[in-house]
Amino acid sequence: MTELCFRPIKAATAQEFDLLCTGVGAHFRPLERGFEAPVSALQRVNDRLPLFQNAVTKEWLDRYFRFQSSGTTRLGVLEARGALVHDDWGLTLSKKAQVAGEHIALSSLHGFGWEENHLGYMARNGFLAMQESGSYRLDDSRLERRRLEGRVALLSFPGVHTYGHWIVDVAARLELLNATEDLHAIDAFLMPTPAPWMLPFLAAYGVPSEKIVPLDKTTVFEMDRLLMPTTLSQHEGGVVPIGFAGQIFRRLGDISSTWGRTPPRGKPVPSVPIMLIEHTAMTSKTGRELENADALKSLILEMGGEVANPLKITLSALLMRLRHTKLALGLDSSALHNLAMAPCDLIAIQTAPRFNMLHPSIQEATGKRVGFIQADETPSGWQVDLQAMKAMIREAHG
Repeated sequence: MTELCFRPIKAATAQEFDLLCTGVGAHFRPLERGFEAPVSALQRVNDRLPLFQNAVTKEWLDRYFRFQSSGTTRLGVLEARGALVHDDWGLTLSKKAQVAGEHIALSSLHGFGWEENHLGYMARNGFLAMQESGSYRLDDSRLERRRLEGRVALLSFPGVHTYGHWIVDVAARLELLNATEDLHAIDAFLMPTPAPWMLPFLAAYGVPSEKIVPLDKTTVFEMDRLLMPTTLSQHEGGVVPIGFAGQIFRRLGDISSTWGRTPPRGKPVPSVPIMLIEHTAMTSKTGRELENADALKSLILEMGGEVANPLKITLSALLMRLRHTKLALGLDSSALHNLAMAPCDLIAIQTAPRFNMLHPSIQEATGKRVGFIQADETPSGWQVDLQAMKAMIREAHG
């Protein structure tokens, strides 16, 4: 075989999904205790979530509660009997079931972290070829075929290289495996070559390094039993089921409290009222940065706060500092997702629109509050109103 042809299928409704599972010989185990029923947007409102009642916060949380009112759609683990997995994102094809000679892309099913634009990106960059029929072709003539025996679990998806998605989505995949399977009986875990910052999350669930099988762009892995959990931020608007997310965040919080060295006796970590978490563009697009970031740092220091750069201190040190902080603030980014493991109230600064609903999701799941402030776009760049910020900090915690 020199090429693999496949077609993405969404199967968004329960009926479509059940029919597809039957057709490809797959079985889905839902985690029913993690489901949340749909309610009206008014019923879903949580009055304890807003940090203040400014117009920007109200607009964000109105949108957030509308998304949350839809309830949980798909949460569980799909077991595929016969699968092919390629690329560090974990492109997954049904091995046996084909339609008109084309494999079915299991990873494109609703709930598993893939969207059509991800396949489009791979096609634009030469990793796949898109056909006029809407299907895709992978030329595997130069790819190595490698067979994996036993039960194999997939951790990868297109967000696997982003730190914040590990806190929310990769941890959710591990939590789902832990809840529905014997995690220790899994023979291999598919993911990219682990970066150092990924290791604490794997350790939190006891994934041994010798069971990690790195995915890449040169190999197609073939297996008879693949376990593919859903991702958590799959729901409309990117919100997450609060009860299940809270379970994940508590586990990560408990485990992460032992990461790094314990402070020496007699030298406790001092509490600070405010912590500014700096944002450095890594996987995100440029153009969102604050032009007056230095002035904001000076304000926080003048108010008795602290500034932390997650790239210049260890994760354990950052979490330890956050656990002794009453209020965190920073530019909307995955750096703020650390509050899932070290909860405190949050002010999220918005620049270019991202509609990131993970911030209110994390804050609600951890029982903390959230507020938003919109920066102003000027000819020289984005600027946050420092006087408004000072007033919001004082309103939040005096």
